[in-house]
Amino acid sequence: MHSAVLSDLHGNADALLAGINDLRHQSPGPRLTFGDCFSGPLAVVRTADTRAGLAAITVCGTLDRALFSRARDTWNATARPRMPQAALHWLATRPTGWA
Repeated sequence: MHSAVLSDLHGNADALLAGINDLRHQSPGPRLTFGDCFSGPLAVVRTADTRAGLAAITVCGTLDRALFSRARDTWNATARPRMPQAALHWLATRPTGWA
């Protein structure tokens, strides 16, 4: 069985869409996203909307967790104010590692 892993999107909706398009052709088994989905200066809202439609197990990444700390770093300074509340809520429910 094959699985698919998407990681470190950093708000890059175009990369996420390319990955999803590839998934449609590959038809893998389990789909996983390994964090850092939204932090960054790119298309945060579009990434969140696109990610919402992806059936995948997601682990919250280091920079994703920083979105909740309101830390003043360049990655989250641009992403946090634009994050949809539904995406923040969803992200808060993701595990931070494997148990």
